[in-house]
Amino acid sequence: MAKRWLADCLSYHPSCSRRYASCWTPTRLVDISDLDGSGDVQLVITDQDTPNQPYVTLSHCWGLYPQVRLLESNVEEFKKRVPLSILSKTFVDAIMFTRKLGHRFIWIDSLCIVQDSVEDWESESALMSLIYGRAICTIAASHATDGRGGCEASRDPLSIWPCVIPSPFQSDPDRKDTFYRVHAEDIEERWQHNVKDGPLYQRGWVLQERFLSPRTLYFGYEQLLWGCSTMEACESFPFNPIPEYDCPYNFRGDRRDFVDSFSSQHEPRAIRPFWVRWAKIVELYTSAKLAKRSDKLIALSGLATELQQHKSVKYLSGLWMDDGLPWALCWYRECGVPQSAPLDGSGEPSWSWASLDGKIGTYSNQNGDPLVTLDHIQANDDAISADKSQYRGTVLYLRGTLKLAYFDANDSSNHLHFRPRSQEQSLKLTHDLIFEKTSSDKLFFDTNSRDENPASGANFDFDDDRPEGNWMFCLPLVNHFPHRKGPVSTLVLKPVKGPPSHFRRIGIFSGWDNWIAGTEEMVIGLV
Repeated sequence: MAKRWLADCLSYHPSCSRRYASCWTPTRLVDISDLDGSGDVQLVITDQDTPNQPYVTLSHCWGLYPQVRLLESNVEEFKKRVPLSILSKTFVDAIMFTRKLGHRFIWIDSLCIVQDSVEDWESESALMSLIYGRAICTIAASHATDGRGGCEASRDPLSIWPCVIPSPFQSDPDRKDTFYRVHAEDIEERWQHNVKDGPLYQRGWVLQERFLSPRTLYFGYEQLLWGCSTMEACESFPFNPIPEYDCPYNFRGDRRDFVDSFSSQHEPRAIRPFWVRWAKIVELYTSAKLAKRSDKLIALSGLATELQQHKSVKYLSGLWMDDGLPWALCWYRECGVPQSAPLDGSGEPSWSWASLDGKIGTYSNQNGDPLVTLDHIQANDDAISADKSQYRGTVLYLRGTLKLAYFDANDSSNHLHFRPRSQEQSLKLTHDLIFEKTSSDKLFFDTNSRDENPASGANFDFDDDRPEGNWMFCLPLVNHFPHRKGPVSTLVLKPVKGPPSHFRRIGIFSGWDNWIAGTEEMVIGLV
């Protein structure tokens, strides 16, 4: 079945192959041809031994179970032989299945990247867009939590194959000889519990592996499934492409959206659809888990690198520095995800969603008018690259309107007052903002007309970084419906020590636009 899916895709799905016309191979591959009849394999250096060879990649969960790794001390040994007996069940299954597919080489991260070499790990991790994107196919061990799970799980054929029953309408001559196939589960449920809900897709690293791979064979709990940009199928429904609207998680649609991002890079109208796609990627990615926080941006750099090859846009700390930046800055922490500010001030810039752990929400509907523009960026040349993980010290200089606000901790009403920012620092109030000390960390407008200006909520990025007793500032980003005077997504900022007019983000809120008028534009630095 898998061989047919692969052959059909290679022969009849031009959209699955058009992205990668040129041949390319990773630095190292595992040669799985039967070494001297023993079944053992060996590591090969591709530029020396096997230039431009087709290969398969493996996507798997490392888990806590120890597994064989390529180290500086065993590279030469592995170039001679890697005994199957020392490999995990998942690795052995992947090797055997690759042989059945008729291919000689497979790329496995722990066997093809020197794990105790920082230099090799950094250089190879920067090639993920090529490694998975140029593979003939990716084998995904979807159901296994670690190397002991293997690729193929124990399964009941009766739960996979449909039960064939004769038509109950025997009296109808047109239906008399009709038979029906009855499935235990529909196709949506098959994909949900075999792929989407499996442990593999809870890993942050796997998102880019899924998006970059032109073809993927998923080994689920009960059966084998197939996904490419043209078709999704499984053993229960092997030959009929799954309609896009029938798949609740829309793997094919997600992948095709990513592929479509490569086109129309010079058309202004294509910018916002691109940002909508990237916002969805951020939400999917931040809902997954990473074993190391330091991998936060590295594990997404393959996608960014691939996009940067097709777009003349700078990428910094998970955001694209173009016309869509005001919308991209409108990210927010999902409710119920506790956060504490880093004690040493380390981490990504406050303007980046990567400065937080846990799931991030975005404004994927990017209608409206921007209220800020990017003036310039202060960053080292090394920082302006998709394959770098650290952007500390990068400052975004934004041109927009800034409102000064003050929270009086002694005020029993807990009002946060907006004051116009001018040379005279007038104390005349425009509107009030109520800060309620609740678990939801909400800010609410307080105006004379609730009907005309209803309350709208906001949240702070960190639970222990609140505005009590401090001056703070509000920077409007986007007026989402200007013909209705809002709502306006607005950053909540705090001044930082150092140069004047430099701030860090501490939260975001959404409200109407009538408090913005009368404020002159200025350029501020966002760290």
